[in-house]
Amino acid sequence: MAQIFPAELPEGVHTTRSERAIFEALKAGLPDDFYVYYALPFVSGETAAQGEVDFIILHPELGMLFLECKGGGIERDHDGTWYRMKGKKREKLSRTPAEQAKSQVEALVTKFRGSCVRLFGSISGRFPMVYGWAIAFPLSVWESHNIPPDMEPEIFLDAAVLEDTHRLVVDAMSFWARKHETPPTLSADQFETFRTNVLSPEIKLVPLLDRVLPSGAHPMVRLTDKQAAVAERISASKRLMINGSGGTGKTLLAFHSAQMMANEDKRVLLLCHDPALAEKFSLVTTQLARQVQVAHEATQTLTLDSSSTLAFKRPSEDERTIAIGKVSDEPATQAIDSVDETTVRFAKPDLKLKSRRWSVQLPGTIETIDYPRLVFRAAMLLNESPPPQERSAHTLKAALTQDLIGPWDAIVVDQGESLSPAALEVLESALTPGGQLVVFYDPDKASGRQYMPRIGPEIPLI
Repeated sequence: MAQIFPAELPEGVHTTRSERAIFEALKAGLPDDFYVYYALPFVSGETAAQGEVDFIILHPELGMLFLECKGGGIERDHDGTWYRMKGKKREKLSRTPAEQAKSQVEALVTKFRGSCVRLFGSISGRFPMVYGWAIAFPLSVWESHNIPPDMEPEIFLDAAVLEDTHRLVVDAMSFWARKHETPPTLSADQFETFRTNVLSPEIKLVPLLDRVLPSGAHPMVRLTDKQAAVAERISASKRLMINGSGGTGKTLLAFHSAQMMANEDKRVLLLCHDPALAEKFSLVTTQLARQVQVAHEATQTLTLDSSSTLAFKRPSEDERTIAIGKVSDEPATQAIDSVDETTVRFAKPDLKLKSRRWSVQLPGTIETIDYPRLVFRAAMLLNESPPPQERSAHTLKAALTQDLIGPWDAIVVDQGESLSPAALEVLESALTPGGQLVVFYDPDKASGRQYMPRIGPEIPLI
């Protein structure tokens, strides 16, 4: 069965009898390596014209087919004029079915081309997959010799498509491969990227960041094409360095990257050097964390990591214990009297309560803090005095080793030029297995350093 979007015809939306017939035929008649998109609307960037494609059929090897669906009552005179019958009235069509299908294909392929170049690099002037169109008349039959000269049997489908769906769709898609000596193809990963990032992308809005950007900077409310391309690299990378001079959008992209990671239910540390910037970050991320906290309270579960999920119960005024424990085990208890009034922290792996001024970070949240404050927190939890700058990395390492801070599933560093190589090394050790580390830095401000450590591939922001 094909993977079709939407999975069912939407209620309350007008669909023709012919569209319903094709929808069910494609859904049931194609195997699961076919993807079908129904009623995909679009706007032409060049002419601002609005359109809608009845069906787009996508296959990793055969390419993309735009299928235009027509009902009964369509006629063509010997002079090439097409008509639609409305009752007993004959209405002339402004464009032939082939012209209509071709214009939709050209408009959408033009719209997709820029994204393909951005995602896959140069495409040598041609689209990176085979594409074409076909017209289906599922409520009609005809003789093959009556097909007009601007069509061919493979792309002029009658009611047979309802019974022999797979073969006829493959024939139509294969027809358009004939115009290529070597048909263009995408790799499996590129195909999935095209399907989910170009044809029908998921949209995640970026909050207004006028409160987050440094004072005096103009607020940016959307990612540029360059920033969007870098964001896609970030989501697929475990280690990445991004350099850019002032005004290239590093802060915006750092915040957006942290959001992307939190949306994947990761515990994210968003770290910078300037306390004022960290405070501006927290204005937004605190609200996000509050929303996640409410969600976890509603389910009464707390996930510490992939292997430690706890059931917990908040005590009433009459209760004297806090119940904790693995979901499948009998809960352990500890008297409330032995726990101070500050936020408690569940320690791993023995799952006992510790009286620490530190709370468990929930999955899907972002902790924002500046580096000096993180070091101060580590020293406090170690019952030590704040260390001098040259000992800051050592203090962080000790707190990590004793499980007093971290670990995090992802760490995003803004103003990375302010951190020492030793500090960056400690941050890498603060990640959970498979965690992500992304460092943004200004090469102009880092020029006075002996060197900037390389934690992974580097991308310039221009």
